[in-house]
Amino acid sequence: MSLQARISLIGTKIRVEDLSNDLHDLLTDDADWNANYWDFDLNRVRHFVLKVSAIYSNSTEGITFAAIWPPDDVEKTESVSFEQLSEYFLSNHIGTRTKYIVKKARLT
Repeated sequence: MSLQARISLIGTKIRVEDLSNDLHDLLTDDADWNANYWDFDLNRVRHFVLKVSAIYSNSTEGITFAAIWPPDDVEKTESVSFEQLSEYFLSNHIGTRTKYIVKKARLT
């Protein structure tokens, strides 16, 4: 088993490019799926955030993101801005069982 990056476009059932291998490779030797947060190599995580940013930027309504180690599944859902999600990555606060909903503001 390995870490899965689950990224979906909001408003569709479409999953986007599978970045699971990229994300799994960022785990440190201290990463523990029983911990509250994943432990990523902070020197390398910015490149992954740029990939997620491109997916978010090209989405119509936003994205959902979860980093899950099967057979675990999502236990908590949190609505955040893309800036918050980026900060979670850059401070090792991506939850081990959390799905993040990152919606774009609707123009009226």
